[in-house]
Amino acid sequence: MILGLILAIVILMAHGLLMGVMSWGWRKLKPIKKSSSINQRTVSVLIPFRNEAKNLPGLLASLAQQDLQKIDLQVVLVDDHSDDQGPELIKKHPSFGSRFYLVHTKTDESGKKMALRAGLSHCTGEYILLSDADCIFPTGWIQSMITGFSDPACQLVQGPVALVSQNSLHARMQQIEFMSLMMSAAGSIGAKHPILASAANLGVRRTFYQKSINKLRPQVNTGDDMFLLEQAKKEGREAVSYIKSREALVQTTPASSPLALWNQRKRWSSKSINYQDHEIISTALIVWLTNALIPIGLVLVFCQVLPLFIPLSFWLVKGVFEWPLMNMGFTFYKLPRLAFWFWPTQLVYPFYIVLVSFSGVFGSFSWKGRMK
Repeated sequence: MILGLILAIVILMAHGLLMGVMSWGWRKLKPIKKSSSINQRTVSVLIPFRNEAKNLPGLLASLAQQDLQKIDLQVVLVDDHSDDQGPELIKKHPSFGSRFYLVHTKTDESGKKMALRAGLSHCTGEYILLSDADCIFPTGWIQSMITGFSDPACQLVQGPVALVSQNSLHARMQQIEFMSLMMSAAGSIGAKHPILASAANLGVRRTFYQKSINKLRPQVNTGDDMFLLEQAKKEGREAVSYIKSREALVQTTPASSPLALWNQRKRWSSKSINYQDHEIISTALIVWLTNALIPIGLVLVFCQVLPLFIPLSFWLVKGVFEWPLMNMGFTFYKLPRLAFWFWPTQLVYPFYIVLVSFSGVFGSFSWKGRMK
């Protein structure tokens, strides 16, 4: 038992060190402002979609309102066999055929990675911005994101993402969880050890994307963002940058129900067994083990092996380690009231992450009407 407690303390300390590095990395990131002296740029926005008729009007409106000073923009929207009216909405847009283009995946191909591959063949921009169809962009999104490529060594740019505020309990908890992921992504990039990426707000050089697209493990149904990050890290420590600016902040919608959330997180966790980058793997392992300490500790309490204060202490220490990074996130995202939900979420999250990770790795999930 003593050895088990020592191991648990080592895991907690590793988690604390990890949180400290990410907090330092976030502080190290300098806010990026749009430059008025940039040269003419060609940019392609590439967005795959399937059955997104309810979200496409907002997406198209926010893209049509972009600040395009010195930017030649092309928007490539790739239909992954939708069976709703989404493609027709795109065809009715005033910019269809001039700036907005609709591409269809082949009959014998399906899935996001196939859609991205189909769309890439139509992209002409020097830079490609990747996002999802349920996203809304601020007017300065494109201008802000391409500033990340001011360093010639940079191949991939990550921008901030936030969930649209809603009043339901499961939506609030999603906001907390998603913010922790996005702050971890930002902090790790600031520390020059990137371990997370979100496909909702990514930028890549077209030349890099063209040579990487075939290495994103097409046999895996998800993970285009994380596998792309792995490829970018192979280009060197300066190959990944982060845009620390609210002008680049993309908003997306939370999962509509607890069941939809469960399926989404299962899909996210299912790709973890395919990671190859040692920093990504070790970080995921530390986070998982830290969370697993609490339910394991409570089981041992029930079996009268441990006193209750030990798993409670694990829970408290874990939260204390995570609070500084999250508190900076509440400030950046301008969501101070969300801080109230931090500790209630901490009560649920350890059980949730253990269950969803096992379910994602060993189970199946439904997404966009398809079973995976």
